[in-house]
Amino acid sequence: MSRSRTALACLAALGLSLTVAACGGGTQQATSATDQNLTLTVGVAESPSSAPLWLGMEKGIFERHGIQLEKAPAAHGATAIAQLINGQLDVALGGMSGVIAAVAEGIPVQIIPGGPGDHPSPKGTQYQMMVPPDSDVQSFRDLEGKTVAINSLNCCWEFWTKESVTKDGGDPNAVRLVQITFPNQVVAMKQGQVDAVLTLQPYATQLRADGYRSLGDPAAIAFDNP
Repeated sequence: MSRSRTALACLAALGLSLTVAACGGGTQQATSATDQNLTLTVGVAESPSSAPLWLGMEKGIFERHGIQLEKAPAAHGATAIAQLINGQLDVALGGMSGVIAAVAEGIPVQIIPGGPGDHPSPKGTQYQMMVPPDSDVQSFRDLEGKTVAINSLNCCWEFWTKESVTKDGGDPNAVRLVQITFPNQVVAMKQGQVDAVLTLQPYATQLRADGYRSLGDPAAIAFDNP
């Protein structure tokens, strides 16, 4: 197996959902790598989904296979796709919606399957719609006329939010969605810039500790598994 295929196999084995340019692209380091050494630039977002990658690097899994990984920030799916095509990244870690949209536009990218599972926990599932303690929002339907922060527009976050509002009897088109990255969502809500945030762990648990409330898991509701 070639070094590049070994690298992707290692990443997939860690449970990562990866996107790669199907042809062309890639950083200069990757294209000039030898069989003895390979350097890949991986785009990652600030979320728990990246934890397997960080753990693999910390444990030296990639180094044992002669693979050097360099992390580069990728705020959301659309950014990662652009970075792949522009040659800034060799591999991107993220969701599938951006890839599907890219393929529909004829952009040559492909998915290496994988991804962390979301299992039941006493502390709640990974995704949560959070509102301030004194908010008049008590359900997803109450998000009508409110401003909700999501990590990325035109992807799963938007679908989950709108589907949850719809299933609660509300009008999804009456919800104002704004794109704010996970770390900045917390600041935006605490400063009153948004009425709710669709976030994930550990931000949801941190907000709960400060008295913020969860309306539930929009991803689970969207797929009839509340």
